[in-house]
Amino acid sequence: MEYCTQHQLKPEKNVPKVDVKFKIYRVSDFDQKRGTIYVEFIMMLDWNDPSLEIADDQKKPDFRQHFWPAIEILNLTSDSPDPPDSNSAPPRLKFDNSNEFGKWRCTITTKYKCTIYSRNNYSDFPFDYQTLEISCKLANIHIPGTSKGSRPEVCNPGRWRRKEGGHVLIRDADCLPEFSLVRLVGRPYSSAFGPFPETLKGRDNKAYTKYQKECSANNGQPSYIDQYTLQIIVARNSASVMWNMCFSLFVIDCLVFSAHGIPIGSLEDRLGVNLTLLLTAMAFKWVLSEKLPDVPYLTTMEKYTLMTFMMLFFQGMFFWVMADLYAYRCAFSDDLVQSASTQNGNSVNVTEEYTDWFTGEIRSNSNGASKVFDVTCRDIHIGDRILLGIEAALMVGKNIWFLVRVFGNKLKTLKKQTEFYDLGGLDEYSTEEELKWVPPPENDRNVGSVNVKVSPEEKRYDLSSRSPINSLRGGRFVLKFVAI
Repeated sequence: MEYCTQHQLKPEKNVPKVDVKFKIYRVSDFDQKRGTIYVEFIMMLDWNDPSLEIADDQKKPDFRQHFWPAIEILNLTSDSPDPPDSNSAPPRLKFDNSNEFGKWRCTITTKYKCTIYSRNNYSDFPFDYQTLEISCKLANIHIPGTSKGSRPEVCNPGRWRRKEGGHVLIRDADCLPEFSLVRLVGRPYSSAFGPFPETLKGRDNKAYTKYQKECSANNGQPSYIDQYTLQIIVARNSASVMWNMCFSLFVIDCLVFSAHGIPIGSLEDRLGVNLTLLLTAMAFKWVLSEKLPDVPYLTTMEKYTLMTFMMLFFQGMFFWVMADLYAYRCAFSDDLVQSASTQNGNSVNVTEEYTDWFTGEIRSNSNGASKVFDVTCRDIHIGDRILLGIEAALMVGKNIWFLVRVFGNKLKTLKKQTEFYDLGGLDEYSTEEELKWVPPPENDRNVGSVNVKVSPEEKRYDLSSRSPINSLRGGRFVLKFVAI
């Protein structure tokens, strides 16, 4: 305040900007069911405070009389270790002779060990990549003479830490055997509007209008930028899943064809093969469900598994139809009963027996007569082979679809990307609108109840000054008597 008064500056407009840098030493214990990750990192804050030129001791200034940013790590779990006390790591002055970004450079270095929540998207499993976020927020600063105070502006480490490469993840930090650490990306933004304020349009028009007004009054940016998020992009190593699950399902798909080697009329034997393969595929589905959390969509692996279910289902249904037709049309083909009278070596009045599908009666039908479901044994055999061809085409199409996703998941392409991902667009982690409390009706606001325990031996009960009834001043209350 004294420095701003001497130089006729507004304190709320001259709060130092704070650069945030993360140096990550460990990323481990990624619990995909729970959605948590353990991270060890050092956070470095840097800013220029020109008010130190009037400090009593410029070599060791008392930062309680100057700007001292307070920062909070967000999304911590309930069992996360307590963050370090801010007083345990006071700011240090690093006088910058180059004066490129101000000579009164101050810095704070704090080490954190924490477990944080993560928002994960498993729609492309096992070729998915996840975005692990470390978010921090600068606290509001009270300025004497103002009612609202002011929020410091957080920035990328593009000033003093620029030569160091900004954020750093050391080589030995990767403790995720199932994932590969791909890249880091960070973004400062306003906690009032989020990292993607343009998405508020149509979803929260009131907030979007406020954002536009603030940008118009502050040279294209909101009134304050107080939150910073670092995203760690990790890609799953899918080789294990490919061999342990995908290859096993591919073998099941191939064995589906073996059921066509059993005679069409042996429905129990054909369905025995079909159901055995179906139960085996269901076992893989249970293993898959234990690996991932419950999500409101199908992953790539689940779609691949369900295609196997569908193929086995339709095969079983067609087996039943073919066996039914075979039983009613071809059951007497081995001992076909024909009666004919011969005259001059020519046969006449040839008849054959067949089973009526609807009534089950054995009927005799002469040549040329029509019957329900008029198919021959030859037609049934051709239909069975057509079904075999359809199953082969479905298996080829299914695996081509899967291979496109295998080769489309290129790690090199992911490393070259630089965008900051919008995790707020995931439906499972967002609501359509903000939920608000609904107050009770007016006539129920001042109603309370008090439980009074009455012993059978006692005729009296005490409502002393310590009773909760006294807290219901001016309202109605109900006495509830509970026997002891």
